[in-house]
Amino acid sequence: ALVHLDLSNNWLGDIGAEMLAGVLGECKMLAHLAVGDNRIGPDGAQSIARVLAECKAVAHLDMTFNHIGSNGAARLAAVLGECKNLAHLALSNNGLGAEGAGKLAEVLGGCSALVHLDLSNNWLGDIGAEMLAGVLGECKMLAHLAVGDNRIGPDGAQSIARVLAECKAVAHLDMTFNHIGSNGAARLAAVLGECKNLAHLALSNNGLGAEGAGKLAEVLGGCSALVHLDL
Repeated sequence: ALVHLDLSNNWLGDIGAEMLAGVLGECKMLAHLAVGDNRIGPDGAQSIARVLAECKAVAHLDMTFNHIGSNGAARLAAVLGECKNLAHLALSNNGLGAEGAGKLAEVLGGCSALVHLDLSNNWLGDIGAEMLAGVLGECKMLAHLAVGDNRIGPDGAQSIARVLAECKAVAHLDMTFNHIGSNGAARLAAVLGECKNLAHLALSNNGLGAEGAGKLAEVLGGCSALVHLDL
């Protein structure tokens, strides 16, 4: 009756992931799988994809700090659209790039239960942010979005603003360590005033300047649920 399995930081590698996948498909009640920081590459991602295909109850998948890249993202994407119970997806620090973001974007719209998405430190860039924004609007339950340290600039900030405008449930937004500047701050500000559920906003290390702070100041008063602000 295994429900929760955490094997993070164990040097499993692709071989370990493959061996686990050979048996985890029998654990039909498995809901939480954490295999972060395990030197898992594209082949290991294929193995985890196999688990997802066989374990329909999985609601939480943590594969942070691995090396799956765009190839591994594509292999996960092949099954993610069928993961109707997936609520928490963490793939930060995996070198996905814009190409990997594009592969995920093709299917994330089908993850209707998605609440938490962490794609931090993946070199997404403005192009990757744009591709994700094209589908995340369909994830109406999305409450936590982390895209920090992704080389996102003003255009990417515009894409994230689009997500905020469409996903009214977002309560946590982390865009730290990007390059949105005052221009990007203005683009976010255009929608932030309507984010009535936003409780956590992190924009540190973005070169906002006084001008960017001013743009945010014009609208933050409308964020009545705001509890945590990191500038």
